[in-house]
Amino acid sequence: MGSCRYGYGVVREVIVRRRTRGPSRRAARRGAKGLVAIVTAATCVGVLAPSSLASGLHRLARSTTSFAADGERYAAWQLHVGAPIVVLDTLTGSRQTIAPAGCELMRDQNEDGEPSATAADGRFLLDCVTPAHLQSQEVLDLGTPGTFVMLPNGAGFALSRPWTALGTRYVQGTAAPEECSHGAGEHEPCIALFDLATGAVSYRPPSRVLNLDLPGAPQICPALRASLRAQLRYGVLPEQLAYQNGVFAHPTINSHNIRIERCNGRSTLLRGPSEPAAQPGGVRPSEPRGFDLGAGLLTWDTAHNADGAEMNEQSNAHGTLSSYRPSTGRRQTWKLPRLPLVGAPNIDGSGPEVESPGVYGYSTHTANTVFWIATRTVRGAALTSALIVETSSVYAASVNSVAVPPRARPAG
Repeated sequence: MGSCRYGYGVVREVIVRRRTRGPSRRAARRGAKGLVAIVTAATCVGVLAPSSLASGLHRLARSTTSFAADGERYAAWQLHVGAPIVVLDTLTGSRQTIAPAGCELMRDQNEDGEPSATAADGRFLLDCVTPAHLQSQEVLDLGTPGTFVMLPNGAGFALSRPWTALGTRYVQGTAAPEECSHGAGEHEPCIALFDLATGAVSYRPPSRVLNLDLPGAPQICPALRASLRAQLRYGVLPEQLAYQNGVFAHPTINSHNIRIERCNGRSTLLRGPSEPAAQPGGVRPSEPRGFDLGAGLLTWDTAHNADGAEMNEQSNAHGTLSSYRPSTGRRQTWKLPRLPLVGAPNIDGSGPEVESPGVYGYSTHTANTVFWIATRTVRGAALTSALIVETSSVYAASVNSVAVPPRARPAG
């Protein structure tokens, strides 16, 4: 899944994310509602109403510890730590298993629930441990069976696992300050870019918003750059935004609808779905999140992030997953399953484990399949008040049939 979800679509954007945890994350969500209005002026060319519910999702895996989708054709997961990686080809429906020694699939959701671009164009990021017990990272390439690309590590990088985002041409990571010479006064880590074709590493200022799928990793178009940066700077979470091929999707000022802006100045307004309210027969507006653009498809959901959630919170009992194809205007919506979330009842992880039914998780897609990654078990973080996702169930549904993108390469 590759960007703001920069990185779950064909074009993945690299940003320096501002992250908060626990109660402050919930405050950031509430505070972001009035800030999403900072957008580039555009002419609205359409207002589209929500669709009716599509046929149901089906479960692919009951319990997984990691999941990633490349935004085009392939999805992969592991049932538990050390298990083989299961790869699903959503074009043919076939599956294969791969068992890279000492490596785990990097999931496209961080432990605290934020999206992370860990797959693109039939490639997946892996976390590995060498025989000498050193941490390393590799790229699994399905286009060339048995190929694993070792990523540079160690001196010159700010983290032990520096590579965090994968595009079709580049891998993005964090370089140590001494590698960064982009202007006086910058004494902070900068962006490192690994060229998948040549193996060369280059560096960019940390403030850049880069396109990892085009030669040279240029910045996004000027018409949308200021809008995207402003929303991030004022606290809008990355999972509320998505950019791909000159298209920028984000919530509207009331946080209930979706605005799609384009580099050519045109825009479209999508009305968000409604959900049942507390009173019998009542409805309430939803709050779309988890935006994902890729392969000409936009998806989002109205579910909830387990990190920062209070167990037994009744407002988290409903949620939907929606898809919209800009080229045709076709839209589909699925009702998400209400499942028990198993974890400690208090935000600090204290107290005995309880089951709290709700709709927790995140969504992503390939060109013809939407996925719902439902959080099932959580635990309290050792040093913070966050809840860390341990296991998830994987659900899927087909969207209207499309041809696979030209560069999506077969495995084998």
